[in-house]
Amino acid sequence: MRMIWKRLNQKNYVQNNREKVNARKNRWVKNNFEWVIWHQAKRRCRRTNQEFTIEPEDVIIPEYCPYLGVKITKILGEGKVPTNASIDRIDPSKGYI
Repeated sequence: MRMIWKRLNQKNYVQNNREKVNARKNRWVKNNFEWVIWHQAKRRCRRTNQEFTIEPEDVIIPEYCPYLGVKITKILGEGKVPTNASIDRIDPSKGYI
């Protein structure tokens, strides 16, 4: 019974403090951007049954793109941003290896 009340309180808190909860979530994502894009890539591979051997420690985001020289961004909630960091597959048929 105690767990049910805890869940109801959490749900009420989230509903009543939507902006505060979203701001905290966005702050966490921005501070853990490497892990977030690693996790998204891992989910895509799991869904498509492709190989995935990358670890979160393997994801390093430089300040500037080594090929184009443009500043790499970590913009959230605006759809696809061309300058956002991403993980690329060398051979799309093999997944992330």
